[in-house]
Parts: sequence; C-alpha cells; structure tokens
Amino acid sequence: MKLEEIVYDIRTLLNELGDDSDYTDSYLIYKVNNVREALLQRAYDRTGYFNPLWIQQFDAERAITVNSADDVNVQETSVVYSKLELPQTISFEDRDGIVRVAGGANQRSISLITQGALINFIESEDPMLKEMKAYFKIGNIIYVYPTEPYLKVFLVLNNPLDGITYKELKDPNTGTIISANGIRRNLTILDEYPIDGSMVELLLQQLLTVDFQFEKQMVQDVVNDKADTLNLSRYGGSTKA
Repeated sequence: MKLEEIVYDIRTLLNELGDDSDYTDSYLIYKVNNVREALLQRAYDRTGYFNPLWIQQFDAERAITVNSADDVNVQETSVVYSKLELPQTISFEDRDGIVRVAGGANQRSISLITQGALINFIESEDPMLKEMKAYFKIGNIIYVYPTEPYLKVFLVLNNPLDGITYKELKDPNTGTIISANGIRRNLTILDEYPIDGSMVELLLQQLLTVDFQFEKQMVQDVVNDKADTLNLSRYGGSTKA
C-alpha cells in the first residue's frame, strides 16, 4: 500500500469522524511513521524476526575516506576507513535497525565489530586481516575497514522516505515517467510503504484511537461503513459486514 493511499484513508476517516482540521501531509506522515515504528518494535519483540517488507536500502554513490586527522571518532592514526552517515533507524529491544552492510561489486557482507576490537585485530597483523571486512558504528555513522567506496546498507528506517530505490516512478494521473528505472532516488509517497499489509488497518486504528483519541468502536464502525471508498479494503483490510 502506498503512503499516499494511507494518508488519503486517514483524511477520509478523520472527516467521517468529525475532525475537519487541515492537517498537512507532512504532519500525518510523521504520525504514521511513529505508529509504524511502535508496531514493528512490537512485532519484532514477539517474533525476533524482521519481515523483509520492512527492510529498505540506503547506499553511497561514493563513501567518504577518513582517518584520525579528518574525524574525531577515529582513534588509530594510521588506519583509514570509509565513512557513511545513515538515516535514523528504528531501535529494537536487542539491536539497531541495520540488517546488513555490503560493499564492492559482489556486495560481500561486512561484519559489525567494536572499534577497539578492530584496532586490536589490525595491530596484531593477523594473516586473516587480508580477508577481513568489518565496520563499527558510532551514532548514525558507520566506519568500514578496509576502505570500500561503494557501500550498500539494508536497514529498517524510522522515516521510510529516507530510503533509496532505483525503481521507475510514474505520475499516477498522467502515466508520465517522473524517474526512470535504474535512476537513484529517495522514496516518495507514491512508492509502496514498507509495512505488512496486515498491519495497515491496525496502524490506522491505533493512530485514530491513540493519537486523535477517538473511541475504538466508533473508528471500527466508520472503517466498516466506508470500506467501499477506502484504499485499505483493496489490500485485505476491513470490508462491510
């Protein structure tokens, strides 16, 4: 389901519930993202599993190369890293939202390690160092050793519009191509929103009952009554009883 469709359904339901406030799209998207974050955290806590639908891509056309002279986070003066600042990810009970970091033409996986452990490994001159690819993370920044100019990160983002895609984007009204297939761009409200289809109705209900403080039964009645006009019904949501 596209974010544009979710926002449309929220506006439709708010209007039916008697709230005719002129909320901006950015405000509603902010609210949607917050509810999605809570739902994904709850689902992960229950299953210990990341649904592939949640995972997005973020990459660098060319990562920055840094050493201790360039970056206060780099402790060892002789070591050079590739640096990539990531968008905010969702924090889960026992981990952050980074699923996989990969580099190079073959997209080889890069392992997470602490900076101290990585420096110790480098200083030990272990023969396996030649085969090693690792990164450490400080805040939203990852540092990759050895340097890797082309990085791709798979992650669960706090704001899905920070994600990167290479898919074609068309104007839904005219069919005009806005961005051709293979062109790097950020996600828009016209792209699929990274959430399970089964969660969308729960997201709408939680948003309307918790954030906008409508009674649960009233919300459910309106969702059922407006099923024919809601995008939700086309994605396995409520239908009229």
